[in-house]
Amino acid sequence: MANEPLQLNLGSLRSAMALTLHTHHASRIWHGRAP
Repeated sequence: MANEPLQLNLGSLRSAMALTLHTHHASRIWHGRAP
């Protein structure tokens, strides 16, 4: 039970990192596509 908060924190951190990566990748695609 003591490991549960750590697992939750790790999951939120991982999702935040994934969101940042996806946003950065999308912005790169849009900037590359712009004339």
